[in-house]
Amino acid sequence: MRFEEAYVGWTAGRLTQAEAALILGVCERSFRRYLGRYETLGLGGLIERRLEQASNRLAPVDGLKSLHMLGYDYLHDHYQQIFAEDSMGAYSVAEAKAHLSAILEQVARGEEVTLTKRGKPVARIVPAEQLPVKPKIDLVALRKFRSTLPYSRMSATEMIRKMRDEEAGW
Repeated sequence: MRFEEAYVGWTAGRLTQAEAALILGVCERSFRRYLGRYETLGLGGLIERRLEQASNRLAPVDGLKSLHMLGYDYLHDHYQQIFAEDSMGAYSVAEAKAHLSAILEQVARGEEVTLTKRGKPVARIVPAEQLPVKPKIDLVALRKFRSTLPYSRMSATEMIRKMRDEEAGW
């Protein structure tokens, strides 16, 4: 079961609560609730208890259970697709907003994360150590280069005005 795998990873210290929640597709708060139920009642504590109760809208319970299973199959396939993408380090913007702390921990471990919008990559988060370092400017070489430029008696403001006027045809 997926919860047991996340639970074992969390108790062994390989996963944080945020990462375990991300694997399960729930928020950290729900994961903590599941922890309490699992530790006190075992796997039986994780069963959705509302499905066993009659609907207050007088819908047949069997019909609700079959609808739930249809929804579960759809969601299960949806989350499997999402988590397959997550293993490659790609998250939608909505997922990134919901699980930012887990993503930052992933980046801190040295992994690159890609943010997508409607399935297309729009941004990449990389560890700070991998950022390109800007080359330092050699001030001596810059002074030497500037000394070779011809001196202009016209100020920068006058030069820009003149160029603008010439372009406009005045």
